[in-house]
Amino acid sequence: MIDCIKAELHVHLEGTLSPQNLCALAIKNNVALPKGILNSAKTSYNWENHDDAGESLMSFVQTYDRATAVIQTPQDYYDITLDYLRRCADLGSIYEELTIYANPEPVMGLSYGAMLGALSDAIDTAREKHDIECRLLASFVRHFGIDRALKDAKTVVANPHKYVTGITMAGAETAHKVSDFVPAYNIVTEALDLQKTAHAGEATGAETIRACYELLGITRFGHMVRVIEDPDLMAEMADIGAVAEVCPSSNMALKVFKNIDDHPLRKMYDAGIKITLASDDPPFFDTDINQEYKIAANDFGFTKTQLLSFTQNALDAAFVDSKTKQRLLTRLLDNT
Repeated sequence: MIDCIKAELHVHLEGTLSPQNLCALAIKNNVALPKGILNSAKTSYNWENHDDAGESLMSFVQTYDRATAVIQTPQDYYDITLDYLRRCADLGSIYEELTIYANPEPVMGLSYGAMLGALSDAIDTAREKHDIECRLLASFVRHFGIDRALKDAKTVVANPHKYVTGITMAGAETAHKVSDFVPAYNIVTEALDLQKTAHAGEATGAETIRACYELLGITRFGHMVRVIEDPDLMAEMADIGAVAEVCPSSNMALKVFKNIDDHPLRKMYDAGIKITLASDDPPFFDTDINQEYKIAANDFGFTKTQLLSFTQNALDAAFVDSKTKQRLLTRLLDNT
């Protein structure tokens, strides 16, 4: 294990569901496992990979939606959240931000409020038992459509919660335009003091990063790796202090890059982009937060000091109150 404190800003809660827990929940909730969703040994997920990153992402998203439909009750959400936070704490993480549905009801049959109650209890238990902090990002899912995003924005506003500290935009990056989601972002940020990020520069190119920056005022980006395609934009992002939530294993699994040598992590770092590391949907990509730090060390040659700087970048950019942030930064400093 990489022996340094870690923090993670980019992981989808439902995407932490391991194949073993998937099978257990399917039995518990009397749900048939979707055909072919797991390998024959039921130890890993299957989806169809394509040469095109956008097509691979859409295939993965469909598998993700089918798999996570086994989550149906508040207790399910409590269990998978506490399980993930415990695992992260064991790997040295002191802070996690989990991306959640802005309204799980159409997918899971469970209200947003009921889900938040379960997640809040899990976060409190994890803090007490495992000394790890957590916050939540309500997500607009691009492939669910614009009307759904507007409805979800109103749901978030109607149900403010102390642990929901930000909003994001996820799902198939090729679905709709960034400009289509400006009204949904505005509904939330005009009513609640929430910060914002968005997936950009993964399945689509650098133009999505620019659109999120110019139309949504975002300076913290999920993935952001295809900023490498526009040197002028990369320099501009460095100048404004943009933060990248980089997920190397996810990028490789979804064929954003052909091999690890093509991945721009080192080039982004050298250009002055503030790097953070994350696992995205860890069991789907056979990874965890420790593995992402290990890849940065072994494949890109980052030193322990540099890895710790990624942790500090994550804590500096975390959507968390100043008192909690200072406590986490002090904990990092005390262990370096």
